[in-house]
Amino acid sequence: MAINLATKYESKTSDLVKARRKSKGFTNQDWDWDGVNSINVYTLTDPTVGNYNPSGANRYGNPTEVEDTKQTFTLTRDRSWTKTMDKLNKDDTMNVRQPAKYLAQVIKNVMVPRLFWAQV
Repeated sequence: MAINLATKYESKTSDLVKARRKSKGFTNQDWDWDGVNSINVYTLTDPTVGNYNPSGANRYGNPTEVEDTKQTFTLTRDRSWTKTMDKLNKDDTMNVRQPAKYLAQVIKNVMVPRLFWAQV
């Protein structure tokens, strides 16, 4: 009989920037990947159905503990990108180049779609 005990991970730091998936309404929100590169997913096993026996001590069958199985999912890719933006270029383009806005644009247009479509 397999009974696996849970392990909990908690993050002690917070992220300043969090990407919101465009597909959030269509994807599973049950699992939390913050701070880890792998998670354990537990699935309770289904019972065996038997016949009811109106006589005897175990009319419904022999009681057994609920069992579970454990799967480990591990992230296999750690994506990154790099760009530079200096103050002179920012000033010479009339402040069109703004680091925070550019970062938000990259997350929305490049990173979020890559994260979603890489899993399909």
